[in-house]
Amino acid sequence: MAPPLSAGAAGRWGEVSPAWATPVTITLCVATFAGLLWLTRGFDFYYDEWDFVLGAPHWTLGDYFFPHNEHWSTVPTIVYKAIISVQGARSYTPFMGALLAVHAGIAYLLYLLIRRRQGALLGLVAAATILFLGRGYENILWAFQIGFLGSILFGLGAWLLLDAAAAGLLRQAAAAVLLLLAVMSSGVGLFMVAAIGVELLLDRSRRRRLAALAPAVVAYLAWFLLIGRAHAGVHRSPFSPGALRQLVTFVPFGIGAALVGLFGLSLKYSEIGLAALAGLLVAAWGPPRPLPPPRVVAALAGLLAEFALIGLVRAQFGDQEAGSARYVYIAAVFLLIVITDAAGALPWRGLWRVGLVVLAGLALIWSGFHLVTAARAKADLFARQQAELATLWAIRDAPDLNRQAVVEPETMPQVSVRAYLDDRRLLGSTAPVVAFDGLQTLPASAVDRELVQVLTFALVSTATPGPTGGWVGVDPVLGYMDVTGREGQRVNAVPRPGSALCLGGGRRATAGPAHLRGRCASRRGVAADPATHRPRPRVACPRVSAALRRRSRLRGRLTQNHPAPPCPPQSSPASRSWRMRPTVSHIAPCSVTGCWGSAAARPGSPAIR
Repeated sequence: MAPPLSAGAAGRWGEVSPAWATPVTITLCVATFAGLLWLTRGFDFYYDEWDFVLGAPHWTLGDYFFPHNEHWSTVPTIVYKAIISVQGARSYTPFMGALLAVHAGIAYLLYLLIRRRQGALLGLVAAATILFLGRGYENILWAFQIGFLGSILFGLGAWLLLDAAAAGLLRQAAAAVLLLLAVMSSGVGLFMVAAIGVELLLDRSRRRRLAALAPAVVAYLAWFLLIGRAHAGVHRSPFSPGALRQLVTFVPFGIGAALVGLFGLSLKYSEIGLAALAGLLVAAWGPPRPLPPPRVVAALAGLLAEFALIGLVRAQFGDQEAGSARYVYIAAVFLLIVITDAAGALPWRGLWRVGLVVLAGLALIWSGFHLVTAARAKADLFARQQAELATLWAIRDAPDLNRQAVVEPETMPQVSVRAYLDDRRLLGSTAPVVAFDGLQTLPASAVDRELVQVLTFALVSTATPGPTGGWVGVDPVLGYMDVTGREGQRVNAVPRPGSALCLGGGRRATAGPAHLRGRCASRRGVAADPATHRPRPRVACPRVSAALRRRSRLRGRLTQNHPAPPCPPQSSPASRSWRMRPTVSHIAPCSVTGCWGSAAARPGSPAIR
């Protein structure tokens, strides 16, 4: 370890090790854990996470070794099973607590690893950078990422054990166990194994310790051949020539994006980041300077292994996939090892001292701002999701509830209404229990969105022909007519000659969510009028409950595909296509509203067929 700053021997950054660095790092880790746990107190399960929540009560022994996507995920499945067994799914806080504890542990282990070679001050800077890594927010704000972070935590722990000057058999055995846990947590463990392996291979004095990697390597190969290989192509085959060709741009983009991400900058600066890293490597270790130490080469090897292996299965989604927040976090660990090693040789005096301190401070502030911004955005998302889940629970016994419908297509697209309701009865939920009357207290847009999503809207023919030989006239008193369209369909509205027709046009119509779209035609199963051979669709209002019928009605709204002009007094345009924008009104009748000209009350009133 470098001598402390108070000894007066510090001539370069790598020798600065103030006595307060360790307690400050620990305090920072604890404070960040507590602050982020409070900031995420309203979070909920999200996307892939629902696979674990729905599956945990039914897992068998074999399921703990089943991959999630391409990842060996035994450790995260055990974590989720343990928490769900204790408290069900009633609170998300224990899941976030586990993730944030791992996140803080990563920061502290990185501090210890860098402190051994480049002093405590640079170790503190690296730890703070990881703690506030806004561009890596996905791994910090989503408990499901405990698999990725677990691999990093176990990998850093093994790295520290094998880095000791006297690593006896006991230390090596402990490192072997940690590396095994790293590969059992996610594929990120492979990057850690690669980095540690390269360092031990290049360091002759520690080459014998390579044996500690054997259990992880052998276990992963066995798992992959027996189980993982069948699921390696879940997105595409990683062994195709196209996958290899796409690495040419995918890998450099990911490295550049990760470097600028350390400073809170966006992906559009990835080329600048790649150039900056190349310049740093040349300036620090280019001729005539000595070659970079094994630690730096190892970190670069881990960085290349990360984006190469990810690119083999993800590059088809575009180079920007390499800049995803979950990958930026992983790469940041390797990059900080490289950067602190290079910065350790800089002089601790004059502008070098002031300049680097200011740069690090600004980067931390900007990065932390992005982390808080991302947390608030996710809090808003989960507030809407919980309102939607509360709405679904309130109408769980509705006769026309579509139990095969997707609960929420954006945040839980794989979860059906039936699966969610069954799971909630068994495990509970983070969403509040709200009676039907209480839906008035929830955000109206979320309630509307969920009712439209899960209630059955179907195309049906009109029950009786209208007074004009098959036409169904609009009631001149009510001024509306019931129509509907299933998702993926479009309702065609045809006015009678000499009458006005303007259905929900203008700004008012754009207020509701556009979920029922597409085209409606008689050949798609809608009963046709026998006289005109044209379809006659109408709204079939979903049955929810007697209480709902008394207090609230569903209202469909037809809007034109483009902004409609004010209703003319009379017109007879050709048949036009209208989009269905269903909304929910707590006071309006079950109807499709529209605006009607004076001709609407005359015989031959507007009709929809």
